[in-house]
Amino acid sequence: MIDKKIPILDIESKLELIDPIIKESGGVRLSVFLPIYNQGVEIRQNAIRLKDLVDEARSGLQHAGMEDSQVDRFLAPLMDLIEHPEQLRQASPGVALLLDACSLRRIHLNYEVSPMCCVSDRFAVKPLLPILQSNPVYTVLSLNQGEVRVYRGIGSELQAVEVEAMPQAIGDLTEFDDPEKTLQNHSATRTSRANTTGSTPVSGFHGHGMPDTYKEDLKRRFFQQVAQAIESFLVDKKDPLIIFGVAGNIGHFKQVNASSQRIYIYADRDTSHWDVTRLGSESLELLQPELEQATTAKLNHIEEAVGHGEEIAGIAECAIAAAMGRVESAVVAEDEAVYGKCDIDRMRVDFDEQGQTLCAQDLLDFIASETYRHGGSVIALPQDRIPAGRRAVAVARF
Repeated sequence: MIDKKIPILDIESKLELIDPIIKESGGVRLSVFLPIYNQGVEIRQNAIRLKDLVDEARSGLQHAGMEDSQVDRFLAPLMDLIEHPEQLRQASPGVALLLDACSLRRIHLNYEVSPMCCVSDRFAVKPLLPILQSNPVYTVLSLNQGEVRVYRGIGSELQAVEVEAMPQAIGDLTEFDDPEKTLQNHSATRTSRANTTGSTPVSGFHGHGMPDTYKEDLKRRFFQQVAQAIESFLVDKKDPLIIFGVAGNIGHFKQVNASSQRIYIYADRDTSHWDVTRLGSESLELLQPELEQATTAKLNHIEEAVGHGEEIAGIAECAIAAAMGRVESAVVAEDEAVYGKCDIDRMRVDFDEQGQTLCAQDLLDFIASETYRHGGSVIALPQDRIPAGRRAVAVARF
């Protein structure tokens, strides 16, 4: 009987593609992280390093009870890469190879990684945290004159989304006003900035004697509906919200939008002539400093908790709390590993004291994985930068 060859699936280094993979669990899963050389004689190191890591994985799989023939079949996709090292060449400085019984997923990393091999019932998370931390999903709200656009994106790539009950123009509101007070609206067939042609109401303040208070009230109600629609859309999401528009529009939006549970970024820019590519690149440029500040704020919050003795202290305690979904934020050492097993049914953590690291789990990675899986935030830092010199610290949700 000829075994079916396991395919190699190339996965882009994007949050929406990585997120479901790192939330998988069950069965045997092998994570291999490899720095990649692309020039000179060092290229040969790619296959040599991968072979060393595969040898480590073989020992771990055997120790976990897998028979030699099963190990050979399981590792066959990686052995194929070793025999054909040209498949390891790539422009990025690192690669993640995530292997289970069904597929080998290859993720090209745009940052350097240390050689690492991990056998567990889930894929390693810590080396992938730069993707999770620096590429969050975010929403863009563009408040142009006579048109409202909403996009959702990651990195610099945006996709237009439809938001329920989102008014497109002030003229949408006047249809329901008393005819004596209504503005004289007309519809103009035009091509929107989203490259769709249609009839969109364009507000015109025609007529004589129109009170300024009515105009201001109309604007207030319009932006109130915009704020309500976008908040309803984001109610179950953690997206930062980037709002583009001229100063007047942003000012009205700020007045009616009082939520403080989200990152808001306001940009006084007229995007009416921007295409989606420019909108995405401008959004990412605005987002990066905010993400850095948010990470610093989370770390400060953890440090304050440590200072007041309110943190979850101890690796075992952090692991159990993370598995129960009780961790709001955690910081783990990116350059350390503490091996063991977390048995949530018995509320117990057994540390591996015998050095059989490949048959156990890196508990720091487990804390990161479980915190992320339950909607918490995770920061990975060198161990000497973690509060109180610990290898893991967490703050509870409640």
